[in-house]
Amino acid sequence: MDKDYDFLEGLLEGLVDEESAQFEQALMERGIFPEQPDSIIELMSENTVNDIKELCKAHGIKGYSGMKKDEMLIHFIDELVTDTYIKEQIDKMSHDQRLAFVLAYHYREEILPLFSSITFPDCYLVFDVDEDDDGLPVLEIPVEVAERVGTYIEQKDTTLQALIRKYRVFEAATNLYGLYSYTQLQKVFKTYLDEDNTLMDIERFVKRCERVAPENVNCRIVNGAIVSLGLQLEEDEFVYFLKEADYYMPETVEDMLYFEKNVFSLADEDMIDFLSWLDQNVIKDNKFDVTPEQLNVELLTMMKHAISYDMITDLLLLLVNDGILRKDVTSTHQKNVKPIFMKMRNWVFHGHTFDEYMKKLDKVYKHDRSKIIDINDHRS
Repeated sequence: MDKDYDFLEGLLEGLVDEESAQFEQALMERGIFPEQPDSIIELMSENTVNDIKELCKAHGIKGYSGMKKDEMLIHFIDELVTDTYIKEQIDKMSHDQRLAFVLAYHYREEILPLFSSITFPDCYLVFDVDEDDDGLPVLEIPVEVAERVGTYIEQKDTTLQALIRKYRVFEAATNLYGLYSYTQLQKVFKTYLDEDNTLMDIERFVKRCERVAPENVNCRIVNGAIVSLGLQLEEDEFVYFLKEADYYMPETVEDMLYFEKNVFSLADEDMIDFLSWLDQNVIKDNKFDVTPEQLNVELLTMMKHAISYDMITDLLLLLVNDGILRKDVTSTHQKNVKPIFMKMRNWVFHGHTFDEYMKKLDKVYKHDRSKIIDINDHRS
């Protein structure tokens, strides 16, 4: 915070005390601090005073005379970004740019960075800053106008609202199913968004998401199948699990969107109870340096793939033999771990819990009369 105030003092130098106090308060209330990567002060730091003056002239912005560089930048972005400007810029965007723009806003709301190679030349709504190890920059909406941009999207642009929702439903479906087809995503969009998409539309959308947000999208495409990044099946097994798949379909779009953030689909209390059980049973200072937090994710991911609870039992026994879990686990796991497995929506079962899937199988076999011999068919 000391640096913040040092900056503000420099920015406000030359103003009378009352003006300084008012301007400082206004900036702080808007959440504007120096050296923020998403502040226009940082995003356009390479521009000179003359550059900014020329930009102001080019966009018909007045009232910047006598301002210092940083003050002029804030004035520039404040005056430039009106609803009219936002609409004009969106209208000029390509499909990829629109998705990148709306995802920059979406992930900003989630306090997550969006890494993308998509650029926005001569547009002051989105800037690319920094780069990750793969050379992809982060897309940033200037903090000074982020609220204004968000209000415009949420209240005036139904197309972008629909695009955000579509992306979120796509993410949720991937977390729920783990492995699914374009046909199922087509059904998901029809059921929850009332959208009629051809399979080619679906393929284009999925590939656009991969292209625009390669570090953020939660899936990969393998031979026409949508595969969660967390899925650990071998690729040659995909066809077997996709064949005649019966997918779980939540009742409402809100129910589907629950899985957007709840990959393990467990209530908070279940997660806490399971982690507490692990904390009591992981041997401290084990030779593999395994912690309860690490093992928590590993075991839950294993449960997302397990065909039967016997697979979990075998794994727990191995962990006991390796000196990671206490021997007491062999007598307590049925009470503390099995209920978790029964509740979890399983990728192998296409989003159904183990219990739901078993009931479905019972129902199918109950009505499958192909192996029933009717004596009347054999009378002479």
